[in-house]
Amino acid sequence: MKKRFLYLRYYLKHLHHKFRAKRGGMYSIMHTKFLGKMPPSDEEANHLIKEMITSGKPFALCRLGSAEFTLMQLFDEYQLFHHDRLHQSNMYTLFHKDMDEIARWVNLTKEDCRDVDIMAYFEDHPMEEYLIRSYCQNSRLIRLEQIETILYDVPWTMALEGKKVLVISPFVDTIREQYPKIDKIYEGRKMLPSFELKTLKSVWFSGDREDDDFDTWFDALQYLYDEAMKIDFDIALLSCSTFGFDLACMFKRAGKQAIQYGGALQVLFGIKGARWDNYPPYSKYYNEYWVRAPKTEAPSKRFANKLDNGCYW
Repeated sequence: MKKRFLYLRYYLKHLHHKFRAKRGGMYSIMHTKFLGKMPPSDEEANHLIKEMITSGKPFALCRLGSAEFTLMQLFDEYQLFHHDRLHQSNMYTLFHKDMDEIARWVNLTKEDCRDVDIMAYFEDHPMEEYLIRSYCQNSRLIRLEQIETILYDVPWTMALEGKKVLVISPFVDTIREQYPKIDKIYEGRKMLPSFELKTLKSVWFSGDREDDDFDTWFDALQYLYDEAMKIDFDIALLSCSTFGFDLACMFKRAGKQAIQYGGALQVLFGIKGARWDNYPPYSKYYNEYWVRAPKTEAPSKRFANKLDNGCYW
């Protein structure tokens, strides 16, 4: 009963913000309290991540993408009120519209929430507040944008110096080419130190049995984990779609450090994307050393355009 009231409380808050958005043109709870607390300052967040890295202890810094937290929210709604809106989630077809697969993923992700040391939140959706309150009670909170190193004069990534850093991304071939040029990519800025770069190419998974190399999302997740654990690394930086959250927690349980950086990891290495082409914090650094990921690192054109409207190309 308490869970139903909690859900309704945040859902009504969500409706209130939607109503305000219609009147004022903006849906946001930004720069307000989240779960009763003001967010940390940028420097506090930067220091926290540095501390976690330099401690040498296993940790997971994670973020729930909007597609992930929407599916979790709608699954709770289905369980609590028997109201089925699961088809409204972008991840519905990822699990072949199969309730058993969806339930398995939701339960896995709720369990993994217990292992998240730092949760980065969007700060613009009350239902995310509901999910973090329900399943991530032990996590320290930062705003999502505070993961991104462009905010800082001396970013937390400088704590990676001398470490074995595993990058999991679809664009690892390009990342390997770009890393030696990092000082030219961000002229006048120190974004990455010297470290031993290890890479693992992520997989594309659309839920289309004709296109995918794996029968289920869970098979693809296990493949990525097994391949990663064959590599000697200290910390993983993850930009691998819906696999990143659960992988980070799996790595933590294996005694590793993991940061689910998300899509912006590509721009850290000077790889352009439509999402950032008109975003001055990054686009002002565009020069001849910036590149776009080649077609060989993209999925099928149909899937690429469906994936966040093709913003990574």
